[in-house]
Amino acid sequence: MEKIWLQSYPAGVPAEIDLAEFASLNDLFERTVAQYTARPAFTNMGASLSYAELDRLSRDFAAYLQNGLKLRRGARVALMMPNLLQYPVCLFGIWRAGMVVVNCFSQAWRRWLVISAGKPWLSMRSAVATNSPAFSAWTPLLLVSATPFGSQSSGMRCSAPAPV
Repeated sequence: MEKIWLQSYPAGVPAEIDLAEFASLNDLFERTVAQYTARPAFTNMGASLSYAELDRLSRDFAAYLQNGLKLRRGARVALMMPNLLQYPVCLFGIWRAGMVVVNCFSQAWRRWLVISAGKPWLSMRSAVATNSPAFSAWTPLLLVSATPFGSQSSGMRCSAPAPV
């Protein structure tokens, strides 16, 4: 197969990657945030998050999952949010904590994942994703945390733990 996409690669970008260069995704993340500390990692809706901010916020979130919520390595954490700056913070925080990210996009998909996955569950949802008042009635969540759509990296709001 002809790899026509290689023609659009900038100079210096290799056609193949060395899979042995990084021990894990966390290793890749750690090296990247150390190398590009001051550069923007993500930009969304006119706001940017630097690699240093992503490093700090995802580390704080990982610590919260481990120490605040007492979730253990291997716990499944559902992410239910659109592409906002909070998403990579949560994604990398969950990975840093040694937990499994479960992306939930549609209502039917969320229900299937939550019911089949067992406990404990943490659901991160944006305010725009909380459009179903019945959602928490059948979801075995330890905590529901909502982050406002326009808040960017100003933090997340956590509700009281739901009955499990």
